[in-house]
Amino acid sequence: MARDPKKPRLPPYNWSHGTPSPAFNKLYRPLGYVVVTFADMEQMLGFVLAELLHRPYVEILALESLVQGTQTRIQFFYFLAIQATSSLAQSNPKHKEAFEKMGDSAKHIFRALQQANDDRNNLLHSPWTGIGTLTERSYSKDRFTARDGKLKEIPIRGITKKLLDDEAKYFISIRLRLLDWVQRMIYSDRPESWPALLPDKYLLSSPLNRLIQAHNKRDA
Repeated sequence: MARDPKKPRLPPYNWSHGTPSPAFNKLYRPLGYVVVTFADMEQMLGFVLAELLHRPYVEILALESLVQGTQTRIQFFYFLAIQATSSLAQSNPKHKEAFEKMGDSAKHIFRALQQANDDRNNLLHSPWTGIGTLTERSYSKDRFTARDGKLKEIPIRGITKKLLDDEAKYFISIRLRLLDWVQRMIYSDRPESWPALLPDKYLLSSPLNRLIQAHNKRDA
């Protein structure tokens, strides 16, 4: 059948039609580092769950396969950690304070894990749409959350390579905090042998959350 000359001919497609604009090429490496460090942090969370459940790590891998949501595993960690430290505090009056501090530490790690998961979602979901060069090259995206029947912008603006590098360090710091915490749990029968507390340099906060809060404050 002959082609209808009144219908426009679609242009031939190639791979370039599906890839981001070359203007965002410099995001690839720092974003990749963020992805890899988050994956390492998730792996350590799985190791901690295995210890709290007293199960082989292979079974935790099966759990991760069946429970895909990172947020669900974070909540599971929080429940198990609080249950374990509360039980240890009650059954070990001599070291009650030490185990109560472990419970407090688990609460801080839980909040850090939640923030890290939010950061990962905000950085990896929704397309990058803007470039700024006021002081240094920065990037932005159209990112929204639906609340109370309305769409509210999540101001992902001013994202620089340095911020992404700092975000990766934030994920690494949480991994170290999980490792430190689970080592104490492994040797819960010998609190007197626990190492010194992690230095403050490993207790980082989210650089992305600070940026978002600064934008919200200015936009209010």
